[in-house]
Amino acid sequence: MARPKTLQMRVTEEEYDVIEKKAKSLGLTISNYMRMVCLHVKIDFSIQPSENESEN
Repeated sequence: MARPKTLQMRVTEEEYDVIEKKAKSLGLTISNYMRMVCLHVKIDFSIQPSENESEN
């Protein structure tokens, strides 16, 4: 799906590190993670991707 619109936000280094860590732990890009969070998708942090999936 094409996404022609862009959203920007400012965060501290610490906030960025937390967001990046959560996204990576789920095997997501930061953009996909933030999209899911902003659209109120329930994210279950107890489910971890396998090592092979997180390398993609």
